[in-house]
Amino acid sequence: MQTNAVCAPPKACFRLHPRFGKLIETYLPILCILAGLWNKTPGLYYRGVMTVFCYNVTFMVGGGVLVHYFGKKYKFDLCQPNRRQTVDLCFHEIYGTMRNCLGISLIAGWTWAAIGRGEDTMLSWNFIECYGPFGLKAILFMIMQSGIVWLFADAWTYFKHYCLHKYFFVLHKEHHAFHDPTPLAGFSLGFAESIWTFGLGLQYLIPISPFGKLWIPLHFGQIFGFMILNLYLHSGFLIPIVETILPCFLINTSSFHNIHHEKTHVNYAEVSPFWDYMLGTYDKERYNRYQTKYSFINLYKSLSSNNNSKKTLSPKGSKLIVSTKKIISSMMKDTKPKASSP
Repeated sequence: MQTNAVCAPPKACFRLHPRFGKLIETYLPILCILAGLWNKTPGLYYRGVMTVFCYNVTFMVGGGVLVHYFGKKYKFDLCQPNRRQTVDLCFHEIYGTMRNCLGISLIAGWTWAAIGRGEDTMLSWNFIECYGPFGLKAILFMIMQSGIVWLFADAWTYFKHYCLHKYFFVLHKEHHAFHDPTPLAGFSLGFAESIWTFGLGLQYLIPISPFGKLWIPLHFGQIFGFMILNLYLHSGFLIPIVETILPCFLINTSSFHNIHHEKTHVNYAEVSPFWDYMLGTYDKERYNRYQTKYSFINLYKSLSSNNNSKKTLSPKGSKLIVSTKKIISSMMKDTKPKASSP
């Protein structure tokens, strides 16, 4: 019988002491802020930090509010039926998100300043500079590069997350204050974890890398897609069609990641569950239950059944379906061929 008890953490030869974790979380933000004074153009650096911070807070907090609003409006299923949310926890989530935004911004400020000074970086707006003349070869190289970047990011986030649980949980425990998170908790991280996760952004300062130049519209579009996915993973809602389709592409789902928050030391994946499957670090019984519920057969049955749709949709949604059917039927009548006159 599956229980809701928290799983035991992975065995480790050492774990960071809470006292050292507290020192790191206290002084690391100060050191990172002061490090900007060693930038070639400190004014440009701090201006970039403030700009990126405002953009991040707007998207992460605003996006979290929107996802939560639409989830409640359309009455999607909950990962955990007895939701344990309070106003204090929501404010805690927002505070943690803003702290994470600061960490991301302090990293992004270095690239912002370098671009502002006109220096060459790994990022480029020029498609030809990144992939060569437009054609089949350039498109194939773009697809291959994107795949390699995603595979690297997936491995980075998985093993970072696993190490946080095994050795440095004191730096990650803030994120696990939310056993039943809302989308506002998606980016609510400790400062050290934020630097560890997004510190890869410093590679943009390198003009040449094994990945080649990164085309800004595509690369930042992928980052934007990951951010949307992360909001959904922490939403606590189950959207049937999303839960059915994403596993087909080996992409993480809300049901998979919510088990991680509920049971703590399983399901570490942040992008794809690939490494969890390979290393056996996921709750097989619980996730298989979700997979059965949101199979294509069950999804088809729920979509084709009018009775089920009326129960799951809000009154506005039911009225919309009825009115849509009336419009389609009237259009069909208008398009019927008229009898020819004798």
